[in-house]
Amino acid sequence: VNEECNPNPGMGFGRVTRGDEIRMDGGWGGDVRPIGSDAMRKCGGRQMVCPRKIHPTGTSHPTHAMKLANATWTTTCKRRKKIRCSAGNAHPNQETNHEVVLHVKSNPNDPPSNAKVVLLGIAHVSAESVRATRNAVRKYKPDVVLVELCKDRVQLVMDDPKEPDPRSKWYAKETKVEGFHGLEQETLLEIAGIAPGRGVTREDIETGIKMLVATGCFDQVVPITEPADAEQMPTFYFDAQSYSATDLTCEEGFQQVNPLQCLGYRVKERSLPPLGGLEYEIDPSATRMDESKIKLCLKQTAEQALNDNTTTVQACCLLRKELLHLASQAGLDPDRICTDFHNLENNKPVLVHISVSEAALPKAYTGMGSSADVSFALRMTSERQKADTQDRSSKKTRATRGGGAPSSTPASLLGDALSRSYGAVQASAGEKLGVQPGAAWRAALEEAAACGVKQVHLGDRPVSITKARMGAAIWAGTQPKLAGLAGICSAASVAAAVAGDASPIPLGAALGGSVAVGVLGSAWLLSGPLREIADFASQDPEEIEESVQAELRKPLDDQEMWKLDGEDALVEWEGADRTIITERDEYMAYTLYAAATGSLVASPAFVYEADSPTTGYFRYCVGEGLPEKARPGEGELGHGAPEYLPLTDVSTVLGIVGAAHVRGIVDAWPKVSGIDLDTLLAD
Repeated sequence: VNEECNPNPGMGFGRVTRGDEIRMDGGWGGDVRPIGSDAMRKCGGRQMVCPRKIHPTGTSHPTHAMKLANATWTTTCKRRKKIRCSAGNAHPNQETNHEVVLHVKSNPNDPPSNAKVVLLGIAHVSAESVRATRNAVRKYKPDVVLVELCKDRVQLVMDDPKEPDPRSKWYAKETKVEGFHGLEQETLLEIAGIAPGRGVTREDIETGIKMLVATGCFDQVVPITEPADAEQMPTFYFDAQSYSATDLTCEEGFQQVNPLQCLGYRVKERSLPPLGGLEYEIDPSATRMDESKIKLCLKQTAEQALNDNTTTVQACCLLRKELLHLASQAGLDPDRICTDFHNLENNKPVLVHISVSEAALPKAYTGMGSSADVSFALRMTSERQKADTQDRSSKKTRATRGGGAPSSTPASLLGDALSRSYGAVQASAGEKLGVQPGAAWRAALEEAAACGVKQVHLGDRPVSITKARMGAAIWAGTQPKLAGLAGICSAASVAAAVAGDASPIPLGAALGGSVAVGVLGSAWLLSGPLREIADFASQDPEEIEESVQAELRKPLDDQEMWKLDGEDALVEWEGADRTIITERDEYMAYTLYAAATGSLVASPAFVYEADSPTTGYFRYCVGEGLPEKARPGEGELGHGAPEYLPLTDVSTVLGIVGAAHVRGIVDAWPKVSGIDLDTLLAD
């Protein structure tokens, strides 16, 4: 030990003095020097450097020394003192080395709150982080989950459009049945099993066709669809009874439901001979019905068919409706009344046999049987609709993956180009580990549904604003260096010419050279983080996972921020760290506070709506108080989404963010109620 220190006695540390020899007992094996420098690095706030005489004992397990971060071990010095050391829980609010708990102290103007915010720091390319996300939601069962997403990156929780789910579902804003007026729209839609906002599969649509055919009213039933516009957001369907998930993916029970503008059926009414008259007979089970009223119904229906050109199918539907009303008046259950129509095809008076069934009848029952020759086809998407859908998909990709249409200023274009390049290389690192972009956010949404979480907030600043501000900062930070580099080149060339050098460089060539140097220098300065992330992505999958987990195991107090080698290289761009990290830390601290206090709406969110005790939907919503720049604008995915109210009486908010943001959110927390969101949202 190279200096004398007296660790906190309350933590069980003994006194360690200079020259003491320490032996590690019962700890993990591995590289001796990392164990000394990392595991024993801080003790009571004073630096400790372990000498070469440290000897790890107790195990021969070949593992990286950073696994000591969550371990507790015993050291023995020459004087046989016992010293208990713990590398975990260095931060007073730190649950584990990548989870931090923040307690809410409400602003006097806000409702009182006893809520706590749990921060989980993750690596975007790590399979272990996806598992940690699932485990954290299950462990804390929070009221609200907040993820590091925004309106511009919401597509990261959606299915890959290149690999559509074979179990695909759709929902529509509008549903209808065209071509028939014998039954009310509500009745036809109920028979078909479709309703606005209700998710349906291809099999459900086929079943709707069969149910409509089973009424006996139609010769042809064809589904019709109208594709959704680029603004319409998918929803997510959850079924608790079938839900199952592995560490990385959901196997069953949670499914994206894609939007349609309209879903319905176009029907061709069954062709029957004109109604030649109506007769009836009553089964003993239905004798409670008033026969005089039955006769009156039959007479009025026959007259209407004759005078108003009502078709036979329409007349039978109208008569059944009136008979059900009479049955209800007689105290019979309308759902069990049979009205079997005979002689529909042979030009004889139609005979209706009235009886009472022992059980409720199917919704499609009318008593008219079915057509002898029914044709139907399932064509979900016409060629025109395919083109519209492809156009919508490309618009959505441009609007969300790119974070909206970038502005044309050089700084904005620079920020957009650098972000896209960086994201592409980072995604390749994740793919090596079987981790798709956004896997942790999708896992959070899935587990939130399974654990009864009502709201999942998208709490990050819109990436379109971040990229514009980042580009401006990099542009401003890089230009002085480039100007200096080009100036030195120009001055040297001109000086050589003035001095009468044997081979002077022409002035024009000197200035041109300075421009070339500026371009090359710019490329070199800006490509540094890209080269770093490329080197990171080129490693073996095991090395990538081990390197990010090693960093995540470090105690939070040991560093200003968790900077994951390679993954967080973008902060190395000149001037980028404030816009990419600090400002977003403050923004997410604010949105976490808003979610915990329920005092205002600061984020778009997926809000859970149950449609049964075991099933429901996560629907994308915005709030009335959401700042204009944080809500989807016209033409952007999610524009026009319904509004939601913040939860009150919140106990726990789980924030799942990139590890690089944890330190900054913790630092911003004491002053969170004073953060000016408008300033952070300024272009």
